[in-house]
Amino acid sequence: MRADDPQSALKSLLWPMRLTWAGLWAERLARAFWPLWSLILLVFSALVFGAQDYGPLLWAQIGGAVLAFLALALAVLGLRRFRRPTESDALARLDAVLPGRPIAALQDTQAIGTGDPASLAVWRAHKERMARRLASAKAVSPDLRLSSRDPYSMRYVALTAFVMAILFGSIWRVGTVAGITPGPAEAMPGGPTWEGWALPPAYTGKPSLYLNNITAETLELPTGTKLQIRLYGPEGVLSVAQDVADPAPVPATAEATPAAAVPDGMKGVHDMIVTRSGRLAVEGPNGREWQIVAKPDALPVITVSGSMGREADGRFKQEFKTSDDYGVVAGRVTISLDIDALDRRHGLGVDPEPIEPVTLDLPMPLAGKRDEFTETLVDDLSKHVFANLPVTMVFAAIDATGQEGTAEPYKVTLPGKRFFDPLAAALIEMRRDLLWNRINGPRAIEILKAVTHAPEGFIRHERAFLRLRVLMRTLDASSASLTPEMRDEIAGELWTISLMVEEGDLHSAFDRLQRAQDRLDEAIRNGASPEEIEQLMKEMQQALREYTRELAEEAQRNPGDREQAQGMQGRQFSADQMQQMLDELQRLMEEGKTAEAAELMEKLRQLMENMQVVEGEGGEGQGQGQGSPGQRSMRELGETLRDQQDLSDDAYRDMQEGQGGQPVRAKTGRVRAMSNP
Repeated sequence: MRADDPQSALKSLLWPMRLTWAGLWAERLARAFWPLWSLILLVFSALVFGAQDYGPLLWAQIGGAVLAFLALALAVLGLRRFRRPTESDALARLDAVLPGRPIAALQDTQAIGTGDPASLAVWRAHKERMARRLASAKAVSPDLRLSSRDPYSMRYVALTAFVMAILFGSIWRVGTVAGITPGPAEAMPGGPTWEGWALPPAYTGKPSLYLNNITAETLELPTGTKLQIRLYGPEGVLSVAQDVADPAPVPATAEATPAAAVPDGMKGVHDMIVTRSGRLAVEGPNGREWQIVAKPDALPVITVSGSMGREADGRFKQEFKTSDDYGVVAGRVTISLDIDALDRRHGLGVDPEPIEPVTLDLPMPLAGKRDEFTETLVDDLSKHVFANLPVTMVFAAIDATGQEGTAEPYKVTLPGKRFFDPLAAALIEMRRDLLWNRINGPRAIEILKAVTHAPEGFIRHERAFLRLRVLMRTLDASSASLTPEMRDEIAGELWTISLMVEEGDLHSAFDRLQRAQDRLDEAIRNGASPEEIEQLMKEMQQALREYTRELAEEAQRNPGDREQAQGMQGRQFSADQMQQMLDELQRLMEEGKTAEAAELMEKLRQLMENMQVVEGEGGEGQGQGQGSPGQRSMRELGETLRDQQDLSDDAYRDMQEGQGGQPVRAKTGRVRAMSNP
C-alpha cells in the first residue's frame, strides 16, 4: 500500500464503506418513516382480524378514507425529513470511529515543507501509519434507536399487533377489504371460498378454533360455543347446513341482510350458538362436514367435610369441598332453623316470629385454579337468635354460567359464644327468648326480677348490675307494646351486660380466681368444647399465678401468729404437684371423663380456698430462709412462679434464636395449705 497514493489505500475500504452506507439508509429511513410503517402494521392487523366485516359499509369506507389520508400525510412528512445518504457520509461515519481519522489524513496534502527532505519523510511516515490503520476498519452499525422520537413506543404496539394477527388471525380476511370499494368484488382466486371459527365461552378458558384447519370428522365443543361461518364468492354456490343450534338461524344472505352490514365479497354470514350435538356442514365446492359433540357444562359439586368446630370466642369453623369442570366462581350457605329438632320448652314454647334464614358467602381461593379446592368457612353468629340452636345448613356452589349445585342439608347445632357465669347465662337466655318472640317480654322481666332479688354475693359487677336495673325498668314499662326496634335495642344491651358479667371487673386476685374456677367448673359440667376448656384453663392458670403471688407478698407484709404456722406444718405440697393436678384435669377432660374432672376440680377449689398466710417467728426483720412456714412457703411459691416464667421466656427466646437442645434447669418451690376442719 503506497502512502503517496490515497486512492489505492481507500480501495481497501470498499466493503466497510458500502455496509456503513447501507446502515445509513436504514437509519434515516427508520427515523423518517417509522410512523408510516407503524400505521401500516396496525391497519393490516385489524384487517387480518376482520375489523372490516363489522359495522355498516359506510363506516368502513369512511375509516378507509381517513386511514388513507393519514398514511399520505405521514408519507409526506417522512419525505420531508429524509436525507439521502451519500458515499461521503459513509466515509465520514467510518472515519469518525477510527483512531486519528486516517481517511481524512490520507486525503490531505502537505501544505508547507514540501522542499525539505526531512519534512517529506515525516509526512510520508505519517501517511503510511494512517494507511496501516485502514486495514482494521470495519463497517459501522446503524443507530436504529427511536425512543427519543417515539416516547410512547407505538412502533412496538404495532409490531405486537402484527405478530398476534399472524398467529391467531386469518390472512385471507384481508381480501374482503376489496368489498368496501365501488364495483363488484369476488374472493381471491387463491384464497378460501369460506371461513369458519368456533369461539368457546370465555369462562371455559379454551382457545378459539379456525374451522378451516380442522379436518377431523368429530369435533367436541362446550355448550354455548359461538360458531361464525363466512361464505365468499358467487351467491348460491355455498350453503351451511346444521342442526346444532336451537332454533336454527336464518342464513344472512345478500337479500336477507342489509347491504351496509355485509361486504360485497361476502355472500353469507352465519352465526349460531351450539346448544346440542348434531351435524354442521359447509356444502358446496371445497366444503367440509363435522359431527359436533356438545359437551354440557356440569353442575358444580359441593360437600360438607368433617364436623363443625367451635372456637372459644364463639366463632364456628366448617370445612367444605367443591369442584366443577370449569371452576367455581362463588358459593354461599343458607342457615335456617330446624324447628323439628328444637326442644320447645320455657321461652321457646311459643311459636317464633318470622325469622329470615341467614345467608353467608363462602370463602373462595385468592389464587390458583377453582376447579377443585377445599376451604373452611369461619364466622360468628353468636348474637343471632340461631346461636346454640339446631339449624339446617345448605351449602351451594355457583359456576360461571350461574348454575348452582347444592350439598345435602347439614343438620347441626349452630355454635355461638357460651357464657359460663350463671348470671350471664341467664341474661343471654332472656335475650334469646325476646328475639324468639316478643310475647316472652313479661316472662323475661319476671325471671330477671327473680334473678336479681338478692344480688349480694351473686352479682359481683356493680356497673353491670346498675345497667341491668335500668334495662329491667325499660322492659317492664314497654313489655306489653314492645316494637321490633325496641326489642333489638334491649337485646343489644343484654348482650353488653352479659359480656360485662362474664368477663368480670374484679380487683381481688382471689375473686378473679373464684370466677375462673366457677367458669371452668360450669364448662366441665355442660360439656364445653376442647377449645373452650383450653381457654378457660389458661384463664384459671393466670388467675392462680396472680393469687399465689399476692399471697406471697401479703405473707411478707403481714406475718401471722405462731399457732397458725404450727398448724400448717406437715400439710405442704409443691408447685410441681399443683401443675400436675392441672395437667391431670386437662387430661380427664380430653378423655371425656367429666365426672372425674369435676371431682378433681372441687379438690383444687378447696385447696386454693384454704391457702392462708401465717406468722413466722422472726417477723419482718428475719433473713432469708427464716420466718414462719406460711411466710416461707408463700415466698418460695412466688420465687417458683417467677423462675418458671423466666424459664418459659428463656425457652421461647432459645427457640427463636435457634439454640434449642440445651438442657434447662428448673427450680421448685413449696406451697403449704390448710385443709377444711
